[in-house]
Amino acid sequence: MLGVDLRWDRLRWAYEFDVAMRTKSASDLSGLSREEKKKAQCSFEPGEIAHVDGGGGITAAFYEFLDRHKFPLTSMEQRYIRVLIDSAPDISKYCLVLHRLSADTFIVCYIASFGGVVHGTGLSPITRFFSMAMGDTPSWPPNSRPLHVIPRWIGSGFIFGVPVVRKNLSKTTHSRASPCPRRAA
Repeated sequence: MLGVDLRWDRLRWAYEFDVAMRTKSASDLSGLSREEKKKAQCSFEPGEIAHVDGGGGITAAFYEFLDRHKFPLTSMEQRYIRVLIDSAPDISKYCLVLHRLSADTFIVCYIASFGGVVHGTGLSPITRFFSMAMGDTPSWPPNSRPLHVIPRWIGSGFIFGVPVVRKNLSKTTHSRASPCPRRAA
């Protein structure tokens, strides 16, 4: 067949199988020691999807980015950030793991559907600038391929390309699934 390289397909499927096995073993923690459970729950590689509770939403990530890079904020924006921080425990999101900083701390980018928007042209100016299509979403930015992640993301979704530092990530059993239930250590 023209344009098909079975070697790369086999490598991709082997990697997806490995991730699926690690994700499955992390979602079924019975019979593991406390240390093994913690290691399984924090076993993330760049490019994997995780779930984070209480990290705030897209807007909080944007303001956190501005604050981290010392952009001057007005007093109204600073008050708005405090409101976002107060409501952060109520917000949970899927995220894309970019880098591990320590045993339980990661740099991530949030995944968002922006209310079911399918085309990037339907996004607000800020989200349009920082978002990249993923999975089955049509190309955004224009003339670029949607990002592919493990496990495969099904349906419309965007990576909000503003990295944030987060702890307490949990495994998902598969894309768009509810996160694995948290078990007491």
